[in-house]
Amino acid sequence: MIVSTGPESPVMILGDFADKNDIANGFALSNVGALRQVFNDNGLKFDGCYRTLYIKDSLSYYGRAKKKLDAAIAEAEGKIE
Repeated sequence: MIVSTGPESPVMILGDFADKNDIANGFALSNVGALRQVFNDNGLKFDGCYRTLYIKDSLSYYGRAKKKLDAAIAEAEGKIE
């Protein structure tokens, strides 16, 4: 299970599901260099935001095949409900 991270903040960054880096690190949105850069470019502190994920467990598939990825997300969502 992935842990949400960050300080109490008026800004929450919500990701859809954990990627392999999140699974390895155990924290939500742990490998987001490009997103961090967007925040920095706009004078915002990424580390000052609360970060969480809708689906906090690993998916059964992480490839680029849309149908397989959609099925894996649907499977994970079914476990939430």
